[in-house]
Amino acid sequence: MPRFARTLTLCWLIGGVAAPAWARQDPPPPPRDLSVVRVLGQTVTLGWTHPEPGNPPEGYIVEGGFTPGETRATAAVDGSATSASFSLANGVYFARLRAVHGSAVTSPSNEVEVVVGPLRAPAAPDSRAARAIRSD
Repeated sequence: MPRFARTLTLCWLIGGVAAPAWARQDPPPPPRDLSVVRVLGQTVTLGWTHPEPGNPPEGYIVEGGFTPGETRATAAVDGSATSASFSLANGVYFARLRAVHGSAVTSPSNEVEVVVGPLRAPAAPDSRAARAIRSD
């Protein structure tokens, strides 16, 4: 086959029908074992295990929200990291992690609940309020 014909064939394959394996972006496996390593004041440290061997991640995306599965905020983390720290206001949050390789993004890791600061229980009624509802 002449060189010109091979070049056209390669361009046609990449352009629309089937790209060669080197041109595809397969996602890496998802990260494993996401956990809350430490909560110190309003600083939260999350830790995880790198995905199983395969395409190594170039980075991670930490997703978080106020309810399970919700994403209200994201943060990018370097692919060589196995932990990341964030400052959060007092409250309860849910976080999960995705690995990134090129344009490919994995499914999420397990989700963890993050509790920051004291969670205040409702105040107990004072003795005057207790007497007011007492029947004698």
